[in-house]
Amino acid sequence: MLTVNPAPLYPINETINYFIKTDKAAIKSGNLSHLLKSVSTISNNYSKDVTSNSCEARTFNASASLLAGGKLKNILAGGHLILDQGNIDLRIYPGKITYVKDEPVKDSDVYRRMTFFTDTRQKKHCCLYPAPPSQQAAPAKEITLNSRQNNFIKPLDCCNIEGFWRKSRDIHHLVPRLEASGYTLLSALKMLPCDLARQVATSAVGDVLKKCHAESTELMIFVGNEAVVQIHSGKIDKIVQLGKQRRNVIHSTTRDGNRAIFKYNIDDVAQVWAVNKMSQDGVIKSLDIFDKEGNVIFQFFGLREEGKKQPITWINMLDSLQPVIIHLPLND
Repeated sequence: MLTVNPAPLYPINETINYFIKTDKAAIKSGNLSHLLKSVSTISNNYSKDVTSNSCEARTFNASASLLAGGKLKNILAGGHLILDQGNIDLRIYPGKITYVKDEPVKDSDVYRRMTFFTDTRQKKHCCLYPAPPSQQAAPAKEITLNSRQNNFIKPLDCCNIEGFWRKSRDIHHLVPRLEASGYTLLSALKMLPCDLARQVATSAVGDVLKKCHAESTELMIFVGNEAVVQIHSGKIDKIVQLGKQRRNVIHSTTRDGNRAIFKYNIDDVAQVWAVNKMSQDGVIKSLDIFDKEGNVIFQFFGLREEGKKQPITWINMLDSLQPVIIHLPLND
């Protein structure tokens, strides 16, 4: 029988404190504070105090994107955590972003300044729209960061995924610990019994969105990639399906009244899983969506506050999703 000592609980806004305690040298050499300072340095549209500036943040992968407006505030971990639930909520993995690039992008007859976060391959993972459009294209600027990945996430000390999953109470470090042990989230879900994770129909994505809209259930939408995760929390205002493009566009509003737009490609949704994750506050239910390669496209959670359970409407909604029946080929 597996015995797992639950890892200490480190809410996302305290993760960096644990890192500092365990690896002070890494913090010093990593120059984590460069990230948000760089945004302010290279963009003429930001004042020295970037928290006073309104902008829009957009995070994307090959199949989905999430845009939300607000201000860059509640900045922690040297600029890698921008925590303003209901507005701009970004989590940027240390060591994954190498360059901050500010460049003009033509939008109809005007130019918009866009600040991109890119990796060593110049692949773009997230961008900020820090200013209103302009008639002129200012020269592009770039700053190279020295932000290296931290190593405070420890791999599992066993290969019993179910035992680890049931004992874990740290929802923020659940997936990083799996990945540190060589498991993807999807491979781990496939090892779990149906009371913890079950595959459901791909149509569940649209059904859940429509039901959340109809019942005014507040939703947390996670869209990310290997470098950045962005979260929007709020109610759904409108759902638009672009038929020719096979894309759904979900309109919402941030807590401070700015627009929030979530988009995803319908045909890229290959697997959908209803998942029960453990936390100090009990079971946290999510809908996890994967592409054909097994990558996470996006995730839905019922909105909740620390120390409280998710809304009963969300719990009932996910509990009502039936598992898909997978037909295996018969042996001759």
